[in-house]
Amino acid sequence: MFLIIENSKPDKAILALAEDGKIVSKIIKKRQFHESENLLEYIDDLFKEKKIKVRDLEGIIVVIGPGSFTAVRVACVIANTMAYVEKVPLYGFKQAEYNKLEDLLKKIKTRKEKSYLEPFYGKRPNISKSKKKK
Repeated sequence: MFLIIENSKPDKAILALAEDGKIVSKIIKKRQFHESENLLEYIDDLFKEKKIKVRDLEGIIVVIGPGSFTAVRVACVIANTMAYVEKVPLYGFKQAEYNKLEDLLKKIKTRKEKSYLEPFYGKRPNISKSKKKK
């Protein structure tokens, strides 16, 4: 079974479990302010629904961006931590590399697994200058 984390879309977060090339369970949450804080809880809900544990996964697939700086970063941190602790393979894809979640399952066959994922933001950060102290 594979966990798919798609947290890069501006209006929603998608979590799915897949087996034998098919999506067997999916959670779609409308994105609200601070919604990324709940991503781990949503993953836990998905695992409880299917009665699985992280160690049962064959791999974790993450859409690494581009997208919201925080949302993409949170997805990568959660996936990296889960994969490191339970020794689960990681696969990262950019949004432009797929049309539907099932496409990701086909692509992992030709993609080398990663030891960690880095977010892809798609543009330079917009960081403002610090205000001068008086």
